[in-house]
Amino acid sequence: MLVAKKEQRFYYNDANTKKQDIRRTIQNKKNIRKAKKRVALKFKILSYAIIMLVICLSLLLRYTYIAQYRIQISSLDKEISSLAKKKENLEIELDKIKDSEWIELEAREKLGMDYPTSSQTVYLSVDESIFDEDPVEKQDNKLFRLKFFSGFIDKIFGLL
Repeated sequence: MLVAKKEQRFYYNDANTKKQDIRRTIQNKKNIRKAKKRVALKFKILSYAIIMLVICLSLLLRYTYIAQYRIQISSLDKEISSLAKKKENLEIELDKIKDSEWIELEAREKLGMDYPTSSQTVYLSVDESIFDEDPVEKQDNKLFRLKFFSGFIDKIFGLL
């Protein structure tokens, strides 16, 4: 009897250990699933954080570009205003130079010029008939005649 009891205990313990082993493996699988879920959750949170970081950095980069363009625009506006002032001053100076009184004053003071006297004035007479015919027209007529005859001669030789 003693032997039978020991065997029962051995088989009983063996059945319990199998059940416990099954429970442990099931529990381990559950723990592994939970760990995988935690890792997946951490990965999602990390990926969202990285995406937000990239978005924030891109916004900051855009703001720096905007600031640089604003600085360039303001410097170009300053340059435009200075060039407009320079243009206005040059226009005033040009109007001054175009003024005949200023030209006369400069000619008298710097160059020592004065109006000519009647003894310094010389009159020439020119025959107006020289200006009636235009020398350019004469040249054009000659070229036209030359081209016409050369074309005519070329056609005649072409027929032969």
